[in-house]
Amino acid sequence: MGEQPIFSTRAHVFQIDPSTKKNWVPTSKHAVTVSYFFDSTRNVYRIISLDGSKAIINSTITPNMTFTKTSQKFGQWADSRANTVYGLGFSSEGHLVKFADKFAEFKEAARLAKEKSQEKMELTSTPSQESAPGDLLSPLTPESINGTVEERVTPQMPQHAEARAEPSQNTLPFSHSSSSINKHWEAELEALKGNNAKLTAALLESTANVKQWKQQLAAYQEEAERLHKRVTELECVSSQTTVIKSQKTELNQTIEELELALKAKEEELETLKAEVESAHEFQSQKDVLTQKLQESETRNQTLEAQLSDLEQRLESSQLEREAFRKSLRSLLELLDSKIFELTELRDTLAKLIEDFLGGDATSTGLELPRPLLQDAEFLVPEGGWRRCGIFFSLHGIRALKGVVVHDLILSLWCTHENRLYTVPTQTESLRTDLQPAEVKEQTGPHLSSACADSAAER
Repeated sequence: MGEQPIFSTRAHVFQIDPSTKKNWVPTSKHAVTVSYFFDSTRNVYRIISLDGSKAIINSTITPNMTFTKTSQKFGQWADSRANTVYGLGFSSEGHLVKFADKFAEFKEAARLAKEKSQEKMELTSTPSQESAPGDLLSPLTPESINGTVEERVTPQMPQHAEARAEPSQNTLPFSHSSSSINKHWEAELEALKGNNAKLTAALLESTANVKQWKQQLAAYQEEAERLHKRVTELECVSSQTTVIKSQKTELNQTIEELELALKAKEEELETLKAEVESAHEFQSQKDVLTQKLQESETRNQTLEAQLSDLEQRLESSQLEREAFRKSLRSLLELLDSKIFELTELRDTLAKLIEDFLGGDATSTGLELPRPLLQDAEFLVPEGGWRRCGIFFSLHGIRALKGVVVHDLILSLWCTHENRLYTVPTQTESLRTDLQPAEVKEQTGPHLSSACADSAAER
């Protein structure tokens, strides 16, 4: 069968459950192509569908079949030859309507083809039944025989009987020809008997061969049916090649789109991973900064405590300094009064020394020890004392729990040729033992301003 499909569509194929006759059993996992074919060798229409290389529908349309629409997208028909009911599920109602219209069209075409084949059979059988009675001498063949030879000869015998009866009725007019007619019919009868014997032998021989021919015909029919199914499957596969190629192209495009989508998802995943890693880094940095901030806050609190302590200490030191200033001010006032008194004492002592050195030592009644006198002579040259004076030195001021202790030492001093000599004295009495003092190269810090002025005046 080399015909192309007349009409094709895609649908899900089902068959009725042979055990329950109620439930539908799917014969394909997905939608397959269902096609109408015209079998020119048998002059019939077929519905064929393949799932891969397996034929899941091979139904011959007969005039008795009916396609029933059970829903908007589902239809079914019963195939008595396959002893099953097929069901088709379409993707839309339009596909179902087209399939149903084609089914009705091909069903009507099958009915017309059957009627034509019946008419041809009637026409072929009629001439053999209406053969002329005068053709008795024509040769007979087995194909023109319908029944036995006796059945073929029997209907013609009344005609011969009638022909024989006619001379008996007209014996007088036809008496001269009766003998010739009888001879003719006898010769004809003998010829018919010979032909009948030949035909009987041929019929017996053909009857013996008919069984063998029937067996061979059955084998040929089975082989033809098998080959027909195989050819149908191959033609369906070849007809679906274009559809398969288009589906393959669509699948390749879908695969490429999915690969691109997968690649985009992988890139997005990598971006999210990088963001997560950066978030972890930011979190670790945040933890470090939080720890540093806590340490800074702790250190700040410590520094604030130290600052508060220092402020308190500064305030207390300022108070102590203020108290020290007050004490120092009172001390300076006291020193001013003492300096004034010492100035008066210096003047008095200076007068006494002048009086003492200017007069006779023996007359004054003051006798110096000999060693000291020699020193005095060494110390006091002929020119006499150029300058004499009194200076004091503030040896130290110590602060102890708010009490200021002063050590004040008064000394007589004399200068001669830039040499300084000190005479330790007390405020109560003047001592007569003079001791040379060490020369002071630096006189600034140890002399008060008042003593320096007094020495300059002298």
